[in-house]
Amino acid sequence: MPLCNFFAPADWALMTLAFELHQLTHSFKSDAKDETRAGIHLDHLDFYYQKYFQKALTPKSFGVETVQAVVDLVKDVVHINGKGQLVSMLSEEMESYQIFVMITEEARRYRSLRIDVGDESAVLKIAVQHGSQQQQNGHKRKGEWKDWKQPQAVGAVGKGTTSKGATGKGATGKGATSKGGWQGQSWANKKPRVWTTK
Repeated sequence: MPLCNFFAPADWALMTLAFELHQLTHSFKSDAKDETRAGIHLDHLDFYYQKYFQKALTPKSFGVETVQAVVDLVKDVVHINGKGQLVSMLSEEMESYQIFVMITEEARRYRSLRIDVGDESAVLKIAVQHGSQQQQNGHKRKGEWKDWKQPQAVGAVGKGTTSKGATGKGATGKGATSKGGWQGQSWANKKPRVWTTK
């Protein structure tokens, strides 16, 4: 079962927000190349968010009134330090971004427990799935996943067929080498899989 199996649109919105603010902190530091400007001040966060992601950081979209409150929604990933600057608690270099799914799921479970005991302040009031490209283009995104889909590899060698660039006369299936492929194994065992959304 995927870790994100019980995500609602609000959870996807928060995970996206956390990832974007994390990227923003590291990208700004890298682009500024100035030790005196090590981070984005809270007062300028909405401006730089617009510059980097070409969309507005609107607190009301997340059911809050201030930019500070928006940051507090993903405080497990980013926070405002004593100097009023946005700081990420995650390293810039990481092997996988799966940590964002894990953090979002942990927050969702904790929020569910608070709601179950009657804490109404834990209820999210996100009106839209903020930041999705489908939403900007006027399409509705349900936040659900389709089945796995494998991309078609160029020059793949299938069972019982030959391909230009295969080694050996009439080389087919397992053991064949296709142009740009892997030697000694079929493409079916090596093709990456990607998620696609409805």
